[in-house]
Amino acid sequence: MAKDKSGSRRGMRQFFEAVSTSARYEWLQIIARRVTPLFQAGFLVSLAIAVFLVGRVYETDVTNLDVQWLFLPWISVIFIPALAMPVFADTPGEKRLELIAGLPISPAAFVIGRWLAGCVLLLTTLLLTFPFPLTMAYLGNLDIGTAIAGYIGSAGLLATYYAIALLAAALTRDQVGGYVTGVVALLVFQLIASDTATGILRGTSAEHLSNYLVLISPAHWMADMATGRVAIAGLALFATIVVLALGAVVILVARRRAPPSNLASGQRLRQVLRVITWLVIAVLPFTLALSIDADVDLTEAREFTLHAETRATAENAPPGTKIDFYWNASNTDIPASIRQHASRVQRLLKRIERISAGRITLVTHDPAPDTEAEDQARINGVQSVSLSAGGNFMLGASFSHDQRHSSIAYFVPDRAPALEYDIASTLAALARKKTPKIGILSPLILPRNATEPRTGLTILEEIKRLHDVAIIPHFAEKLPDDLDALIVIDATILKPSMLYAIDQHVMAGRGLIIMMDPFARFNTSSNAVLADPSETVNDISDLLLKYGLRFEGAQVIGDPQQASTVGAGDQRFLYPFWLRVRKEQLSGEHQTTAGLNEMGFAEPGSFTILKPKTVQPLITTTEQAGALGRTLFKDGNPQALAAQLTPGGGSRVIAAAISGHLNSAFAKPVGSADVPITTQTDHARVIAVADIDWIFDPLTYTETGAEGRQLARPLNDNIAALSNFIDWTSGQASLAGIRSRGHLSRPFVRLHQMLAEANERYRTKEAGLLERIQHVEQNVRKVLEVSGARSLDELPASIQEKVRELRRALLPYRRQLRDLRKAMREDVEQLGWWLTILNLISGPLLVLMLTGLTMTWRTANLQKIIHPNQPPA
Repeated sequence: MAKDKSGSRRGMRQFFEAVSTSARYEWLQIIARRVTPLFQAGFLVSLAIAVFLVGRVYETDVTNLDVQWLFLPWISVIFIPALAMPVFADTPGEKRLELIAGLPISPAAFVIGRWLAGCVLLLTTLLLTFPFPLTMAYLGNLDIGTAIAGYIGSAGLLATYYAIALLAAALTRDQVGGYVTGVVALLVFQLIASDTATGILRGTSAEHLSNYLVLISPAHWMADMATGRVAIAGLALFATIVVLALGAVVILVARRRAPPSNLASGQRLRQVLRVITWLVIAVLPFTLALSIDADVDLTEAREFTLHAETRATAENAPPGTKIDFYWNASNTDIPASIRQHASRVQRLLKRIERISAGRITLVTHDPAPDTEAEDQARINGVQSVSLSAGGNFMLGASFSHDQRHSSIAYFVPDRAPALEYDIASTLAALARKKTPKIGILSPLILPRNATEPRTGLTILEEIKRLHDVAIIPHFAEKLPDDLDALIVIDATILKPSMLYAIDQHVMAGRGLIIMMDPFARFNTSSNAVLADPSETVNDISDLLLKYGLRFEGAQVIGDPQQASTVGAGDQRFLYPFWLRVRKEQLSGEHQTTAGLNEMGFAEPGSFTILKPKTVQPLITTTEQAGALGRTLFKDGNPQALAAQLTPGGGSRVIAAAISGHLNSAFAKPVGSADVPITTQTDHARVIAVADIDWIFDPLTYTETGAEGRQLARPLNDNIAALSNFIDWTSGQASLAGIRSRGHLSRPFVRLHQMLAEANERYRTKEAGLLERIQHVEQNVRKVLEVSGARSLDELPASIQEKVRELRRALLPYRRQLRDLRKAMREDVEQLGWWLTILNLISGPLLVLMLTGLTMTWRTANLQKIIHPNQPPA
């Protein structure tokens, strides 16, 4: 027995030594080829061209490596077969195969060594793409973990594709034939990850196989890993294809050594059994990995790892909770991207079911058309989504416990970052013994909007999904008695009895959220009346003043450091009154804003904190903020307004929270004298926001087209912030940690800073030009107004000529303004040009440096590489 173990260890050692010898020999052959540097440089330049010139990554304003991972598989399809084609070619004068046949080295060691040498070259080439992630990190906040996961997936894809290309080369034994066969084989593996395979199989007996074909595509698993989730099943697939491909190559090489005709029947049987065993061993790990669904989450926010709050929600779910998951898995017309998202949804639901320890039961349905399952899905609130190619599909879930029901009508793919929150919040709402009742008091929302959507306020549907919502007419005199929290939106004029009712609502320890605005961009009719704080309680701002917070409604706040890019094409510019408030200006000390990353506001006002012991700032501007009078915004040109802003006025408070002890704003009851007044509370929960536009769709959602439908996905953390505000004011357990996971937006921060600095440099000159242009335009309007003419054609010829002279006088000013704005963007465009050039030339330069180092090392170590065990002379 001891001898057997010793022999086995010796055999393994000899095998690995043979692999090492083969790898070293092949590596020497690779680095000796003159085309190797050309191969690497071509690969890197092609990828850089695809990323910067075709994908135009500099214009995306998104800091990630997605564009690189999009093009890398397709470029690999073209280049990798070129690397593999000479390995087994019967080239005249090439005696490598004959030489290796005469050496004491097994075909397996020979093939594995050659594959390893090629993989080293490919992985070295992949590492030479590092200038691109450095570029992204320079421009914005790159998620390093997600980038690493993408490189792991890319390395697996390159190694797998090289094994397939080697098999193609071994089959043909001709360089041209090997290249063509390799390209075709890799294209097949590439296309089965897309909708092409589904289209080919549609209507055939093998149509159902399209659901599984994507799982054997290396490109599918690479794209999955590029999201930051390194799936063990993906790694297992890479290994499985490599083992199968290299095993086939080993058989082909062995046949050259010993043709099948020379084998006895017993030997042939043993070979067949060995091949079958090898196939089972190769495929088994991938099958097991698919069943256990394990992964490593490398994302910065641990997006694919269940949050502690989700785990607690699942573990505390009431026994008997049921999730009915409706997904048309058998519908082969559904695009691959939606199928991939459906797999993610199903995977997450299964994890939650496992964690619940039997409290939650997951039942999966395939609601085929005209079936009872489809009818039941519709009854449970699941939507039927139309496909652009015709037909429909369902991807939703129904949640139930006892007599309580809730649903997610459609798991929108673009809401993938919020998927865990959507499921956890639905389960949490189902588990509550009492659904929080939220009152909304606003002239913008009518009572019928309790059941009907309100155009422009998609966020209202999110509130209704999780809470019992009561719409209160803004002219009402009292509040419902059973409200847990009240939201007051742009309700400047209220009856005294309603103001008193709101005050008593707060004194009872119930929550209040107030939103007011000096200039409402998305409801301009509100700008006719301005809330003016005073000691007498006449409007909602007076209540806040009594509570220690003064609303500064006469001015609109702007901040060049938080400016948003508005406009389109050449007319895009930074508008400092539309704020992108980032994490640094969101309070990390309050639970409602601690986990948020970015929020958006449009022409907000500000607050002055009068009682810092009970009032805490939640959202602020930078010290560079300034202000303009609200009256300028009625007909003001946005570019002119931006030019007029004087920065450096100090930080302003956009939102604040009031908590703890509060005294009533009223000394005596208003209205019915039979109800005693509550004069104070120690449990105040009030949040005030100096903007109403921040909850409207243009600042909360972005529209995206999918399968003929317009879908909304979160633009920033505004939705999460409002949900956090509601949870805090209503005294509910918050899911804030899940809501605010990850960055929904990773813009090119450096470009925005450069544009802000350029705006500041040219601000005075731009303001002067805009003032001259406005002056001339006003003169033209005055001429028309004085004459009473509706158009220029109705004026006398002499006056028409005068107006034309005025308009001609505008031309040089407009030309100067265009040149000025071009100069403002010149630094940004020049940076983009330099970054493109550097990424294009960095590949060849790095290859040149690496080639020089390799040749120097090869010359110095050639004898040692060929004869590693021979002592130096």
